[in-house]
Amino acid sequence: FGNGVFSGVSAGNDYAWSVEDENGCIKSGTITVSQPTDISVSADVTTPIACFNGTGTVTISATGGTGIISYTFNGNTQFGNGVFSGVSAGNDYAWSIEDENGCIKSGLINIYQPDEISFNLPFITDVSCAGKTDGSVILSASGGTGTITYSINTSPEVSNVTGIFTGLAAQTYTVTATDANNCSEQIEVTVGTVPDDTDPVISGCPVNITFYTEDGNPISCAQNVSWTAPTTTDNCQLASFTSNYKPGDAFPVGTTTVVYTAIDVTGNTSTCSFDVTVHDNTPPTITCRGDMSVNAGAGICGAVVIYTPPTGTDNCAGATIVQTAGLPSGSTFPVGVTTNTFEITDAAGNKTSCSFNVTVTDNRKPVLTLPGDKPIKCSDSDHPDFTGWATATDNCSAPT
Repeated sequence: FGNGVFSGVSAGNDYAWSVEDENGCIKSGTITVSQPTDISVSADVTTPIACFNGTGTVTISATGGTGIISYTFNGNTQFGNGVFSGVSAGNDYAWSIEDENGCIKSGLINIYQPDEISFNLPFITDVSCAGKTDGSVILSASGGTGTITYSINTSPEVSNVTGIFTGLAAQTYTVTATDANNCSEQIEVTVGTVPDDTDPVISGCPVNITFYTEDGNPISCAQNVSWTAPTTTDNCQLASFTSNYKPGDAFPVGTTTVVYTAIDVTGNTSTCSFDVTVHDNTPPTITCRGDMSVNAGAGICGAVVIYTPPTGTDNCAGATIVQTAGLPSGSTFPVGVTTNTFEITDAAGNKTSCSFNVTVTDNRKPVLTLPGDKPIKCSDSDHPDFTGWATATDNCSAPT
């Protein structure tokens, strides 16, 4: 009584109403109580987070209600639309909507992100030798979305889905793993070089060589000696292969050591050596003059003979000539035949000799001296002891 305000009335049609005064006068009718359309709301992740530590978009959509609706997400309120971008991954984000009548709908939403792309421990094979390109890297990654593609910053860049890269030189590389959302992570890998402590190998080193001048150029002291040169190999790369002599070089008489030296790019060194011994077995030559014939000189049983000494040659220096028989030039040669022999000896002890004869002929007559005339009496003796003896001299033997 007193007022006609009825609250708590639900929506409905044909609600009956009436008014009656104290006199019993009555008025009545029906009324419909309407209500706004029920608010229908949804909260969705409309742009998922593509990459780990990225952001997405949450959209809150609402229909129904009265007037302008306000949208609140994680404490941030905006009017007109319920699109919230730049949202990080998280659980139980609170959202709500409210119309002009203060009608509210709310809820919670989770925003997920892909797992972080994470590299597993790479397997690296170092290059076997400096300068080679036989290194390799094998790696894999987990996380991300979909198939992961791997690329390495070689020139040109190489990409594949296996994570296997071969034919690499020794250096540091950057490997990038990229998933189906184009999210990527990088890792640096270093391909090193296997330490090379292996010496080069020399094959076919000759044995010691003995060479005789008579087998080569007998008129020369130095001899050209040949052999099959050795070869060398290295597990990596050879820097040099040298020798102090090469096949066909001239070698002096005596022993010479030939050394081959192989050095690789790391400095590992190998040598092989052999001796070349040249023997001088070429005899020297000597030339004597021809035989000589002379007559004995006056007053001597012989003759002073002057002759030209013999000359000699040898393929090597140092040969000497000595007289082994006979008399030197300028000596007094006796009547008869004197054989002069000369011998030449070279530095190696090879010897050669030559001879010539000097024949001295005694063509001088003895000298007879008679005693002077001496008169004698008939009674004197005619014996030479009385008359005198004849005397005789000769340049050689005593005459008779």
